[in-house]
Order: sequence, then C-alpha cells, then structure tokens
Amino acid sequence: MSQEQENIREVEKAMDDHLNDYVRRVFELSQENLISAEKIDTSNLFKTANINISTNEKTIVYPAPYASDVHDGRAEGSMPPVDPLQRWVTRKLGIKNKKKARQAAWAIAVSIKKNGIKETPYLRDAITQSNREFGFEIKEE
Repeated sequence: MSQEQENIREVEKAMDDHLNDYVRRVFELSQENLISAEKIDTSNLFKTANINISTNEKTIVYPAPYASDVHDGRAEGSMPPVDPLQRWVTRKLGIKNKKKARQAAWAIAVSIKKNGIKETPYLRDAITQSNREFGFEIKEE
C-alpha cells in the first residue's frame, strides 16, 4: 500500500470515528428528550431504538409504530387505533372494566381526531443540540 493510500485510509477512519461520536450523541440526547418529555409509558419507544452502524453510514432507528406520531405529532382529522389506547387506559388510568376502558379509549381517539396531538421532536431537537455541541453551522436555505 502506498503512503498516499495509507493517508487516505487514516483520514477516512478519523472521519468515520467522528461521525460515530456525533451519531451516538444524537441518539443519547434523543433518549434523554424522551425521558424529559415523559414519553416512556411502556418504554417500548425508548427500548426498541437503536443505531445501525456501518462504515460511513449510520442510521438512528425508532421502530415503534407510533414513533412518528410522538415525534411529529398527529394532525387533526385522523383517528388513531382504539385498541392501543384501550391498553393505555387500562394500564395508565387503571380502568380494569373492559367496557369502560373501551369507552374511555374511544373518547380519547375521538378527541385526538378532533384536536390532533402536539409534536415532541425528540430526535430533531437532539440533532440541533448535537450540531451546537460539535460546532456545526447549519445554513437555512
């Protein structure tokens, strides 16, 4: 291997190491944001998250089916599924009677359809904070 090729590999490794540090910090902050926003009811969103890392390619993954609804909110006009809300009502509100839990879940779903859900941009905020910490300047177009 020539000296030039060796230098290129060293630079590529250094860049990849820095990218790994950045992505790990974004992930850490996104998890902290979920905790501080109290969005860890069952911890499914929190626990299933991970980082897929390969050379020069990193992806932060939040695979819970409701991750985007938490992050981006939910626009009014669309009704969420009632079954997960019924489980939430039973667990969080302590309503053990299935019929009453279903009624409460239905009322919540209708309210969400009418009013939407406010966003909790846990990942976007983590990226913004990481950019500041790493000294990145993002120019708006």
